[in-house]
Amino acid sequence: MNFLSAHNIKRLILFHILALALFFSWWIDGDLTRGLWQQLDEVVFFTLNGLLADSPSAQRFWAVANHRAFDLVAMTLFALIYLHFIFSDRQKYINERIGLFFFLAFFVVIVVQLSHILFSSLGQQGYDGYNGQANELRLSPSRVLTPAHLLSQLVPDIKAKDSTGGSFPGDHAIVLFMFSGFFLIFIGIKRGLLALLIAILLSTPRLVAGAHWFTDNYVGGVSVVLVGIAWLYCTPLKSKALVWFTPVGKVLSPLLLKPLKRLHII
Repeated sequence: MNFLSAHNIKRLILFHILALALFFSWWIDGDLTRGLWQQLDEVVFFTLNGLLADSPSAQRFWAVANHRAFDLVAMTLFALIYLHFIFSDRQKYINERIGLFFFLAFFVVIVVQLSHILFSSLGQQGYDGYNGQANELRLSPSRVLTPAHLLSQLVPDIKAKDSTGGSFPGDHAIVLFMFSGFFLIFIGIKRGLLALLIAILLSTPRLVAGAHWFTDNYVGGVSVVLVGIAWLYCTPLKSKALVWFTPVGKVLSPLLLKPLKRLHII
């Protein structure tokens, strides 16, 4: 049996072409596409960051949303969506589906680390924001544009992320979009669209705080996710993962079932 069918090879190539086209539309200097991305980045930053100007309640809300602990909200919501998927067939495939979820978490970590390695090397030829200065890592808009309303100054009692020296690509966005992309393709359109909506909403706080540019998430993050999803969708990797991680699901399923039964959820 061939590793890839001709049809899957075409789809794999298409995913990579889309990812490269998106990335290079931003990476290649010039007014045609990069200039448009720059304008969009600045409009998004000043619009969203401007929400922090005169509202203490808004400042506190977005500070909480930019605290690292808030990431647990996204993981909890994704886990709930996946739990609904796990038990949608009367526990028929519970071991496989639990194992697949843990594989996905493992795969996302690998993708994020590889993207850091790749873009750090590309960063040697990168830009300090949009100032055109060579810099190893791209600075966040809160360090480049003015005026910038910094949550670390406005709400100092909450450790909110509002700047970074290496904002591209947005690793937070990669995680969110990778999970939602996987859900969209593999566990159903309705669950996938719900996960995508959650991903968009929960990636927004970093944009409000100025920790990331719009293109960090929607060019860098999405281009990485397109490549990652391609290898899950167009190769036997998902099928192999079921073989590798189903034993993990078999071990963990009793631990999951017992509390759910006690709570009369299942």
